[in-house]
Amino acid sequence: MIEHSSMRAGTAAPHGGSAGWIYRRPQIEGISELGIFDGSQGLAPHFHDELQISFVLSGQRAFRMGNEIIVLSAGQCACIEAGVPHQSLAGSPDLSSFNAYLPPGDYEVAALTADIEDLWKTAGCLDMPDLAEIVRRHRRCFDETERAKAIPIRTEGRESVGVLAKRMGQSRESFSRRFTERHGMPPHAFRLAARLNRARDLLRQGEAVAAVAVETGFADQSHFGRLFRRAFGCTPGRYRANHQI
Repeated sequence: MIEHSSMRAGTAAPHGGSAGWIYRRPQIEGISELGIFDGSQGLAPHFHDELQISFVLSGQRAFRMGNEIIVLSAGQCACIEAGVPHQSLAGSPDLSSFNAYLPPGDYEVAALTADIEDLWKTAGCLDMPDLAEIVRRHRRCFDETERAKAIPIRTEGRESVGVLAKRMGQSRESFSRRFTERHGMPPHAFRLAARLNRARDLLRQGEAVAAVAVETGFADQSHFGRLFRRAFGCTPGRYRANHQI
C-alpha cells in the first residue's frame, strides 16, 4: 500500500485494487496536491496551474510535449512547468507513479529533479516531508505579483475564436495558428483545459459537482464528467470525495 507519507517501489495505489488515478491533499506545506497512479491509462492533452513533478516508482511512463516525447523509467523524475500543455501517453502494464503539484512560482527545476532522483537512489523510497524539504530548497523567493505572472494566461471568456481573431485584426486561421505556436494548444483546447483547471480548483474547495459543471460552463454534468475524466483520469465526484478525506 502506498502511504501518503512514504512512496516505495513495487507498491499499489490505495484505490481499492482498481487501476487509475487518485488525488489527495497531502497536508504538507509546499505541496498543493498529490496524484497517485497504478495502471497504463493515458490522458487527454491538458495543462496545470501548478508545477507538476512526475516520478515513476515502477514500469515506464511517457509524455508528449509539443513534438517531443519524454520517457521515464523507474527512479526517474520530470518537472512540467505551470501552463505547459502535455499529454500523458499509455504506460507499461506494471506502471506505478505519482505526481506532486506545487504552487506556481520560480523553481530551480534541474536541481529539484536531480535531488528527488538522488533521494530515491539513496533511500529506496520518497518520504513526503523529505520531498517537501527538497521543494522548499529549490523554490526561489518571489512576491504575490510574481506569483500572478506565473499563472498561465487564461481564455475563460465566451467569445468565439472568430470574434477573438477579429479583435486582434487577424483571420481565424492566422489567429489559431499563432495561438497554437505560442501556447502549444489550439484556442478551443486551451480554453477547455483552463475551464477544467478551474473546475478542479472548485472541487478541491468542496463545491458540489453539479454546481461546478454550471459555473465552469459545461452543458450538463455528464458532459463535464466525461471531459474531466479524459484529462485527469478520474471522475469529478471521486476527485472531490478524496479531497474531503
